[in-house]
Amino acid sequence: MIDIKTIEDVSVGSFYKYGFVFSEIIAVKEGDNPFAREGSGRVVVPNLGSWGSSIDMYSVWPGCDSVYSADYVDKLSDPEFTVRRAKDCNLLANTKYGTSAEVGLSFLETGSYSQSSSHVSGFLLERYVTPTAAIRFAIRLHQPCEEVTGGVSIYRNAVDAKRNRRTTLKAGRAFRHMFPDAEDKQIAALTEAWIENAMPRDLTLKVGRSVEDFTRAYDHDRASFRNPTQTSFRKSIASSCMQGVGRDYRNEVGQQDYASVGEAYASGDFEIAWVEDKDGLIAGRVVYSVVEGHTNTSGPIYGACEQSLDMLQDHIVSKEIEDDVEAWEGLRLKVVGPVDNPVVPYLDGDLGGSVTSDGEFIMLCSLGYGEFNFDSTDGHTTPSTGCDCCGGNCNPDDLYNTDDGLYCECCFNDHYTYLDCGTVVDREYAVAAYTYIGNNRSTEVVLHIDDTIYCEEYDEYWDLESVTIDDEGVARPTHLIPDQLELDLEEAA
Repeated sequence: MIDIKTIEDVSVGSFYKYGFVFSEIIAVKEGDNPFAREGSGRVVVPNLGSWGSSIDMYSVWPGCDSVYSADYVDKLSDPEFTVRRAKDCNLLANTKYGTSAEVGLSFLETGSYSQSSSHVSGFLLERYVTPTAAIRFAIRLHQPCEEVTGGVSIYRNAVDAKRNRRTTLKAGRAFRHMFPDAEDKQIAALTEAWIENAMPRDLTLKVGRSVEDFTRAYDHDRASFRNPTQTSFRKSIASSCMQGVGRDYRNEVGQQDYASVGEAYASGDFEIAWVEDKDGLIAGRVVYSVVEGHTNTSGPIYGACEQSLDMLQDHIVSKEIEDDVEAWEGLRLKVVGPVDNPVVPYLDGDLGGSVTSDGEFIMLCSLGYGEFNFDSTDGHTTPSTGCDCCGGNCNPDDLYNTDDGLYCECCFNDHYTYLDCGTVVDREYAVAAYTYIGNNRSTEVVLHIDDTIYCEEYDEYWDLESVTIDDEGVARPTHLIPDQLELDLEEAA
């Protein structure tokens, strides 16, 4: 223990003891409290925790018994004690602010900056781009502030902080400087979120059910992309396979015509909500059902930014609409273009469809039960393939190839099965039989009946290669014949 008469007796590199933890002192400063004991001061030590404080500060005064020399700590052998050294603290090692001493002194300086009053600080603490300790550490050193341009001003290093010289950077560059250990995708997401937060777009929500409404939302130019976070329900409009997709066809009088895939929704059973920016560009869309007496549901929301996705989600939540495309079974799409191959959108759910008898609509049904499916991204229907056994329509990917044609799963299971070797055979030719696997043991397998023989004595089918047939034509498992059994047991011993 160091005998402290004044704060000058405490040196950088010595250790402060708190409980069973010795922490290396990285900075020392004389106290500026006029009511404190003469010779008092404060010290800074690293805290290696991920979620607490990155730096701890303690008061030191004459006669204090909490400071120990580095030599003393180096000789510690008691496993109950923990030693925290500056070199083991990643935050100190990787910061772009300065040396450990400069970092420590920064924490000892009192200033007007407040994390609670800074918009940037509050934003960063809500995002968890990195452990909380690292966020608070970077905020305390670089003291980020929002600029009217949407940029972020920071103290780049200790020298700038001492001179009170701030540098304004684009948000991405500022965050990269503050969090050098963060992954690129984390910085990108953080930057996009900040832009949304600091510079919201002037967006307008629109709703409609007409052909023109669906066409505009699907076919008009889209707004610039801001890399929103995606889920199965909230998706990027930039990666939508239906945005701007349409198809040429010949109309009733034989002239070339064009239709957007969105037009098919204008049947009266669906409504679209979309968002436009101040230039009229499409920043998001969502389609949902609007049938009285029916549980109305939506497809995924597509947006160019978090703001547009939030607006659309708030809209459908206010209408108590949930995400469930497959609940559209029994609803109608509008026939656009030729009846035998209408212009249709890709549907996210497992749905099929059939044209109604009047040729005006497409009735949606479960996948495999309609004339066609909606798994094409070029505006065409995909014909359903019929089961050669029951005649039901199926998705081609769900059919099984057999000697008698393509079978649906139900018919396949009724008529066919797999042998252990992987071959498909008619069920009447497959039997469960036993085969010898050595060491006086056997196992049950599924074999073709031509490769087995019935052993009446045991009331079992056996693999032909595992039996011996005597002069009277009686088949027995070879390893169970008394002489053979005795031989096998001798070999096993």
